[in-house]
Amino acid sequence: MTDRPSLRTHDLALAGHISVQQVRNYETSGLIPQAQRSPKGYRLYDEHQMRRLRVVALLRDAGYPFNAIQSVLDELAAGRPEKAIVAVEKRREELTRTSWSCIEALTSFQHYVSECGPQHSFVSG
Repeated sequence: MTDRPSLRTHDLALAGHISVQQVRNYETSGLIPQAQRSPKGYRLYDEHQMRRLRVVALLRDAGYPFNAIQSVLDELAAGRPEKAIVAVEKRREELTRTSWSCIEALTSFQHYVSECGPQHSFVSG
């Protein structure tokens, strides 16, 4: 593929394993640059937009919010891939903390339920 826009929205969506609507949403939100238009009005994307889309789709699939993705993209665009990796790692650390909090809450809840026993109703009324 060259840097000349050659992928239509449907092709980009297929290559990125996302829906056409997601491609349009990512474009509207600024996560991928706006497409050029063919003489017939089709959106046309290039290799740069494809690479950005793959980063966006990868991070969205992993549960990253748009602001975290934008930080990663900004660092990559500025030629600072090491800082992009740090931004991804920062989010992973946040998720790890959240995961541990969920595990602790589940353990406490299981203990609470086992202390109450089956004779206690958890439904008021």
